[in-house]
Formats: sequence, structure tokens, C-alpha cells
Amino acid sequence: MSYKRSMTSMIKKRFETFAIENGFHFHKPTILARINEHVIHIINFDVLTLGFNCSIAIQPLYVPLDNIALNCGNRLNDFRVNIPGNWGYGTSVEQDLDEVEALLRENAVPWFDEVGNPQGLVKFIEEEERVNLLTVGFAPFFRTLYLGLSLIFVDKVDEGIHLLGEIFKHPQEYNSIWFTKWKETIDPLFKPGINVDEARTILSEFSQYSRGKIGMK
Repeated sequence: MSYKRSMTSMIKKRFETFAIENGFHFHKPTILARINEHVIHIINFDVLTLGFNCSIAIQPLYVPLDNIALNCGNRLNDFRVNIPGNWGYGTSVEQDLDEVEALLRENAVPWFDEVGNPQGLVKFIEEEERVNLLTVGFAPFFRTLYLGLSLIFVDKVDEGIHLLGEIFKHPQEYNSIWFTKWKETIDPLFKPGINVDEARTILSEFSQYSRGKIGMK
């Protein structure tokens, strides 16, 4: 058996109890996921040729995406700690897995519980210093997209639509095809006089789209 297959099997077996205890399921052999109020909590193991990394992330389903996205997150070894995270390289694989589980329980799960819902996500993204401290690669466009759609989800429709409108005022800042696709997707929310129920219906459609593309139950 190859190293990758062996390590993947070891990770899955090792975290079965953790998953059950914390309401996660194995979305894929190296990805644990759970959903709370249309927001996915993600634990991703990246098994390398030798060793593995672990990342955590939060992804709202009402942001229509085709796959699991790790941009609102970080590597576990850099999340509220600063350790090498060189796991699975030596003979102490069990100790490495113990360390990963301890970090997940101490740092990741409480963050998921606090931030991994629409209201928590709004509060988190609005605290820019905290976002910069705890996430890596969370680009301004997606920060605004996540925030705007989350505001709409918690019935702050006017505020959310105004915020989304701001990022679509500057097409020259983005790749035209990519930008146009996003603008076309979000455009129904800019219907004049849109009310809370109409906006919620659109976000529900976005959520169903994401579930279908990602394969999330």
C-alpha cells in the first residue's frame, strides 16, 4: 500500500470517534464536514508524498460555489498557535495525530461554534484585525461577498445589497470573465424594492446549488 493510501486510511480511522462526537461526517476520505445554519465547517487533511497538513475553514452554502473552499480559514498549526505542523514525517505518527486532535478540540471546534453560522460570520468578518490574524488567503472580494450575503441571510437586506453593490462598481479590478459570471449570479438580488422573503428565496436557491455541486447532504 502506498504511503498516501496508508496515511489516508490511518487518518480516517483515527478521527472516526472525533467526527461522531462533534457532528462531523467524512465528506471525502480526507475531508470532515458538518453544516450549521447553511454554513459548512471544514477540516481538510492534505496528505502529501510524505507527511500531511491539516487546514480548517468555514464556507457559507449561500455563497454559490462549485467546490469546497478553504479561503475563510487557515492551517491548523498557524491557527491561534505557531508550531511547525510537520506531521506524519517520522516514527511518531500517533503522537502527531494526537496533537492534531487536541488542536482541533481546543482551537478549531470553538471557532466553528462561534463563527460558523450567518450571524457569527457577519461579526467575524466585520472585525478586520481578527480576520487578518486567523485566516490566510481570504481575498477582499470574497470577504465582501461572504459578508454581504451573510447580512442578507440575517435579514439586513439593504445593508447587504449595498455592500455587494460596492464590489461590483469596479469591474476593472478583476478578471472580466470571472467578474461577469459573479455579477450575473448575484444580479437577482439587485431587483429594485426586493424584500426579505424574496432575498431569502434567492439565497436558498444559492444554497441548494452549492449543496448539489459540492455533494453535501
